[in-house]
Amino acid sequence: MTPLIGSPYKRNREPDATAAVAGISAQKIAHLGVLLVNPWIMRVGPEIGVPLERQVDLQVANPLCFMVQKFLILDDRTKKKRQQDLLYVHDTLLLFGHMLPEFKKTWRDIVKPSLSPKEAAAVEREIPLAFSRVSDDIQAATRIPADRNLDPEEFLATCQLSFQMILGA
Repeated sequence: MTPLIGSPYKRNREPDATAAVAGISAQKIAHLGVLLVNPWIMRVGPEIGVPLERQVDLQVANPLCFMVQKFLILDDRTKKKRQQDLLYVHDTLLLFGHMLPEFKKTWRDIVKPSLSPKEAAAVEREIPLAFSRVSDDIQAATRIPADRNLDPEEFLATCQLSFQMILGA
């Protein structure tokens, strides 16, 4: 991965999604820096079935930073990608819902201070906008997983309550 600087589109209006770096194709990611804030360390190796000679520590974006990055890029996403991102955020909240008090502290003490004032304001503006009502995007997001019967009202309520807990005073 490499940072996406500037517009996500080239002058010919094609997506500017990859870059060649030292002969390797790298995906350009807008607001990549937030994914590097407060990473989780995951130890993998032969002890847990990963075919490596020895254990290795990997840095993984923590779920809160993953969600924050989704809101920083929301305005630049196509309709389909925006709907997928909302589903990713919802599912992240379901998986890590037990960590909402920790996410609140991490947002306040680590993530928000690491953002520029403009970025922090964008996150705090985009979250309530995205979850103000059952929008077309939320309805479409609930239809993406064909194997789950997601209710748009429950989807909305889960996201609203979770972010009230994370961002609330």
